[in-house]
Amino acid sequence: MLQTIKWVLGGPVVNRAHRLARAFLDQTLHAPAVQRQLLLDQIARNADSQFGRDHHFHEIRTPDDFRRQVPVTRYPSAVMTATSHTSTGSGRATSRRFSARGPEF
Repeated sequence: MLQTIKWVLGGPVVNRAHRLARAFLDQTLHAPAVQRQLLLDQIARNADSQFGRDHHFHEIRTPDDFRRQVPVTRYPSAVMTATSHTSTGSGRATSRRFSARGPEF
């Protein structure tokens, strides 16, 4: 009986696992395009935040634009920027709320 259950249920589970693995591997072939789109989506989502306005996110169309508009900064500087946006009442530094547990979606 147990063998029959394993045989009946095992096939679909294994097939699904194979399909998921194949889909994941297919997506890795397009990793640069996926990463680019994820970056541009985050930029668009945060364009109306204080940080986005400060760095002119509405003008960013490419990763190179992002590199030019948003300079690399040290962690303390980024914390001070985020803190100043939230403590002065000017709004959040990004479009999401963050807590000790991480971003709230």
